[in-house]
Amino acid sequence: MAASAVAMVAVSGLYYALFRYQFGAPIPASYDVSYWITWKEYLAERAATRGRVLIIGDSSSLFGMDSSVAEKELGRPVVNMSLHGGLPLDWLTTFAEKNAKPGDVVVMPLAWYYYWRDYKVPEDWMVDQIVAWDHGYFDGSSLAQKTRYIAAIKPTAFFRNIIAKEDRDAIYRQFPARKLMNDDKVISDLEGAQDAAPNPMQYDFRNLNRFGDMRGACGNARTVGGSITVSRVNLREKDLLVRTNKTLKERGVRLILMPAPTIEDPASLDANYSASLDGILSLMREAGIEIAGKARDFYFPRNAFYDTNFHLNCEYAVEHTSRMVEALRPAL
Repeated sequence: MAASAVAMVAVSGLYYALFRYQFGAPIPASYDVSYWITWKEYLAERAATRGRVLIIGDSSSLFGMDSSVAEKELGRPVVNMSLHGGLPLDWLTTFAEKNAKPGDVVVMPLAWYYYWRDYKVPEDWMVDQIVAWDHGYFDGSSLAQKTRYIAAIKPTAFFRNIIAKEDRDAIYRQFPARKLMNDDKVISDLEGAQDAAPNPMQYDFRNLNRFGDMRGACGNARTVGGSITVSRVNLREKDLLVRTNKTLKERGVRLILMPAPTIEDPASLDANYSASLDGILSLMREAGIEIAGKARDFYFPRNAFYDTNFHLNCEYAVEHTSRMVEALRPAL
């Protein structure tokens, strides 16, 4: 029995070592997100030391924003630190806690699905980001969460990653964009891109402006889907937001949740639909978190969306931002 236990420990240790060995493998992943993070933290650090408004959400507040309007109207420095909807909620809350300073206001216009998703359940997209460039998230996770991610990786993906790590030099030659740039290079490239026309590839990190907004997503790139199906709030998500609110408040930072953009269609225009969304926000308010705005205030027509039912286009950026300002103004 003792020998079996030793063997099991040895095998587990070997597997863990192999799991970590795959980190940095140049597999297909959203490498630009790592550059978005670098730029947005740089912008936040450059902004005034107190009283900033940090918008921290997913791509529904990365696109269709004009933070220069918010800064002018609110009279406070505004940095759009929104990122990607594939990042789990604990990633975003940790990001907020890391970057917020006393006197700041963290505004989180989370896509609605964040309220019923479960951040403790690993998703394939996030597993790939951990392997490719975000192993810091894995390192900062609890032992239980590390175990979940180790168990979540599919054997085929695991072997693909190991092979990619071994063949990384050849892969870099074929796909040079998979070789991560250092922070200085990212910032230099973005500083140099500010006066240039946006890159046609809308998710290119060089399309971020000096406020952290995504530029160039104009018109209607494709037909978008309808409104999303509303589900029951996941108590894990709620509890995490409550803990984050407590942590930020203790540090002199305010957390305000806001509605995300919703596409107008027959389903969302039903009174029960908007009532369900507002019910989510009411639940958060009852838990002690500040709320600004109602769901219906952030409904937009189909032609306002660029390529998904989460991404507003540039034509509606000022309108979206103005609605956010009007909802936030009484709170600030």
